Amino acid sequence: MARRREPNLPPGFLQDFRGATIQSGSGGSNGRGGDIGSHNVHAVFNVAGTHNHGFELLAKAACPSAFHDSGDSCDRPKCHPETRLEVQREIMNWTKNPKESVMWVSGGPGVGKSAIARTMAELLAKDGRLAACFCFSRTDSDRNCIKSLAATIAYHAILHIPQLESDISRVVERNPLIFDLSFETQFRSLIVKPFGKLAKQGYFTAPSRARVVIIDGLDECVNKNSQLEIVNSICSSLERGNFPLLFLIASRREPQLLNMFENGAIRKLLTKLNLDTSFSPDNDIRVFLKSSFNNINKTHRLSAFIPQPWPHPHAIGNLVGKSSGQFIYASLVVKYVSSLSHLPHQRLDIILGLRPVDKGAPFAELDELYTHILKSVHDDHIDSALMLLRLVIFSDCSAIPLKGLMGKILELDPGQLQIIIGELGSTLKERLCVGRDQSDSFIKLAHASFGDYLRDKSRSKSFYLDQDISHSLLASLYLRLLITRRVLVTTATPLIENSSITAYMPTNSPPSFNGISSIYLAVHCLTFFQATSIVLWTFLCAGSYVITGCPNTS
Repeated sequence: MARRREPNLPPGFLQDFRGATIQSGSGGSNGRGGDIGSHNVHAVFNVAGTHNHGFELLAKAACPSAFHDSGDSCDRPKCHPETRLEVQREIMNWTKNPKESVMWVSGGPGVGKSAIARTMAELLAKDGRLAACFCFSRTDSDRNCIKSLAATIAYHAILHIPQLESDISRVVERNPLIFDLSFETQFRSLIVKPFGKLAKQGYFTAPSRARVVIIDGLDECVNKNSQLEIVNSICSSLERGNFPLLFLIASRREPQLLNMFENGAIRKLLTKLNLDTSFSPDNDIRVFLKSSFNNINKTHRLSAFIPQPWPHPHAIGNLVGKSSGQFIYASLVVKYVSSLSHLPHQRLDIILGLRPVDKGAPFAELDELYTHILKSVHDDHIDSALMLLRLVIFSDCSAIPLKGLMGKILELDPGQLQIIIGELGSTLKERLCVGRDQSDSFIKLAHASFGDYLRDKSRSKSFYLDQDISHSLLASLYLRLLITRRVLVTTATPLIENSSITAYMPTNSPPSFNGISSIYLAVHCLTFFQATSIVLWTFLCAGSYVITGCPNTS
């Protein structure tokens, strides 16, 4: 009979439990009363042989599914062994020689923040330097709120640093209702004071001690005030001194978090790692795709039916471009293509648009993410947000400066545009103007897949942006802008060269609008007005404005 493998425990974990007994529970739904699952201790006895009621209460208040290595974490992503190595090195260097006590790893949806956080948790745990980890998830009611955060960090820390057990358990024994108090009180009592006491005893003088706490997906804590409460509690504790922990926080760049990290007191304690602007991921995504497709060729049960060579290098390049830095896009492609119930090359053709979609939805997980972002936009702002997205998708916004004009086109009061851009989160990105006004900027979609989602009614549903209707609405906006004379048209240096709109420019007299879609012309004016003031003059001289959902071909 094979000998049962013993679990790996941190060095010295049992030194405080010499001579103790552990009483198992009555069993779970499987009826096996003698089994004790990980993180499922029913009762603990200390060295003196008395019931450790405080630790038992702590275990009940903790959320084991938030651990990086929990039993239900098998589907959570990790970095491919050959990718994100530069990011991992930078984080590891910070943990060994920290100048600041907090690192904020930020980025847009699907860029791989959680995969990096989980990978770092595993690496630090193996290295003996992980104190605790909590992974938020907006779809898990146990992990989308602040309620169990302090208890989970304290419990997880005891597993890695057994010396904390007596002090933390004593706090809970003295006040069994501590888990109903504010997060700040829980954090101070269960984490700050016990760790501070251990620090005074010299425990953390060795650089290899467990001291890194990872909080992944902070933006997925559904209460935004709770997000700020967490950051403020960490900041206050670090400012008081003698608090040895390092905090790695991963999240999207949500407006409230962006403001906190860039303008709040914690900015002095912070180092930032922006995955959107650093560590160009295209090469890593290419490596991941090539490795995954090679594995499919070798191990898929229908690999004999895959025409070789497969896939074509152009297909890899197409997928890298579509990913736009999103590892989630690439991983969903691989997950869809590797289905054992389908031919991989045919599934890839569906992704590339070379074959109609079958019953499966290749990007269901990504669609859920985009839908959540749009549903999070305030009800009063959603119409303007969708109009902004129409402008970005169906017009060339590289000709429309944000501060100078876009707000006027969308008929927004000063400041409203920035609020809406903030609510759309990292789905948009800004770039500075090149030319006269370096203080202004343009915007574009951060990820090509977001545009695909919005243009596909079966995916975006109520947020679907119909192309014809979008052109009509944009033309109406721009006509109102022209009629009210809210913009001074000048013969500025063209921002876009070789414009197709020049085909409609007059020679000796204004052209007839017969045979020309007024909508098409208006949208092109919208796009190129800075370069073609004569087109605007022609448009204004026309006798009437026809606004319909289709071209005027009479």
